Amino acid sequence: EVGLVTSNYPFSFVWGFRRDKLIVSTGLLTTLTEEQLRGVIEHEAAHHRRRDNLVKLVLSLSACSSLAFPLSRLILKWRALEVEILCDDVAVSSTSAPLEIAEALVKLRRQQPPTSAPAEAALISGFVSNRSDHFERRVQRLMQHVDGAVAVSPEPNAVVRAAIFAILVAATLAVLTVFSPLAVHHAAESLIQLL
Repeated sequence: EVGLVTSNYPFSFVWGFRRDKLIVSTGLLTTLTEEQLRGVIEHEAAHHRRRDNLVKLVLSLSACSSLAFPLSRLILKWRALEVEILCDDVAVSSTSAPLEIAEALVKLRRQQPPTSAPAEAALISGFVSNRSDHFERRVQRLMQHVDGAVAVSPEPNAVVRAAIFAILVAATLAVLTVFSPLAVHHAAESLIQLL
């Protein structure tokens, strides 16, 4: 499903968990060219197909309940960037227009107002991130597509970070199960009710 919001500010995001919806603004439709808009929609469709909002919710809950919360929060920030790059790559493969997608990213970033609440706090997948390092890395990756120099294999640290995150979550659950089995039961019931 697609929802249209009347707003001069250009934005797009996927909202929801089970029956998520693509939300676009009229400002986005007037700001971007047809090719740029197609790239943004393909990017957001990739989030929808991957169920990124639901995965983000589960991982955020796991990270918050972890004993190593500061480290797991860093891993979640890294994962957020990797997911955005992956969705950019999907959009490039669907549109064959990496330069148009990079131009859309730059154009929308320039129009983004400064905000005090980080976009990562919201449980939505949006096209433009508030983090400048994420923005720069995504634009560089899209330009690599233009040059034909895209690395297909994930960076070596990616597997290590994912393994550390999985070990931390598993260790936290094991410790909580041994020392507080009722808390694990209540957390599982709450998660079931949310879904």
